[in-house]
Amino acid sequence: MKIQLKPVFLSVFIVANALALHVIAAEENVQIREPQRWGMEDRTPQARFRTMQKENQNAYKQAIDECRRMRGPEAGECRREAKSNFDQDMRRAREMMMHRDRDQMEPHDRN
Repeated sequence: MKIQLKPVFLSVFIVANALALHVIAAEENVQIREPQRWGMEDRTPQARFRTMQKENQNAYKQAIDECRRMRGPEAGECRREAKSNFDQDMRRAREMMMHRDRDQMEPHDRN
């Protein structure tokens, strides 16, 4: 006796298995936690500046990586825009650090 699967039943079987695999793959291990230092706030202006500097450098690297996928004049324009954004972000970070330093000085130190 031959068992003949009809295409509809076979399709349903394949879709059900695909959904089951997706659910298994989507499970997240909640036992793994972020390092405690990630939740700690930067306490000094210098520490905040170093954090902003690292974030800006990583954003610049990501932008440059995306530019490398481009060709022609768009790639050059992309790199110029990424550099301009990085320079502007670093300028903003330095200004924020300088303003915080000024704000933390005692009133008699300001002159």
